[in-house]
Formats: sequence, C-alpha cells, structure tokens
Amino acid sequence: MRALGGQSMREMETSSRWPGGAASAVLTSGARREHSNFDFSVSVRVLSCEGSTNGTVMFRAIWELSTTGAKAALVSGGDYRPVDLRWDGKSEASLAAALSQAVAGLAAEIATALKK
Repeated sequence: MRALGGQSMREMETSSRWPGGAASAVLTSGARREHSNFDFSVSVRVLSCEGSTNGTVMFRAIWELSTTGAKAALVSGGDYRPVDLRWDGKSEASLAAALSQAVAGLAAEIATALKK
C-alpha cells in the first residue's frame, strides 16, 4: 500500500520530508514496551483532525498493518476519511464527540484488517 507521494509509511519514517517520523514504541498505560514480541505493528499518521465553524468535521488518517520480525511485511493499509460527520460549530463537546466517532471508525477499520 502506498501513501502520500507514493511512499510507504516506513519510507516516510526515514525520509527527510517527514522529519518527525512515526512512533517506534508502543505506549500503554504510561509504560514503554519497546522490546516485546508482537505479531503485528500498526502505524497511524493522522493528517487532519479538526472542525470548521460551518459544522464540517475533517478527519483523515493513513494506516499500515505489518508483520514484525526480520522479515516484516506489509499486510494491509488504508486511508481513512469518514463522511457525514458534523458538529454544532460552537460546543467543543460536540466537536470532541464527532472526532471520537471518527477515531472509533478508524479503530474498527484496523480491527477488521487484523481479523483477516
């Protein structure tokens, strides 16, 4: 799966075009787990996460699911862009609820790929 500019996320991590790279460790409950044995690695890059005053909610994330180990390989990936998300344009709680729906949709998409 190719992302922005034809680069995979793994290529973007080492590219000078994406100096921030991606997280290299899993964070859970405040603990770093850098040397654990996982079957898969998930990389997520959130490209847009905002609401406009007209009520439109923009959320976009690209993700990749890879096997781990010496012969790591890309298993699946996606460019998640939910449609029809709205907020009232005034209340931060309304925006947070809409963005929460977007994140839940992203998680569901990734979970579906894990089941395959």
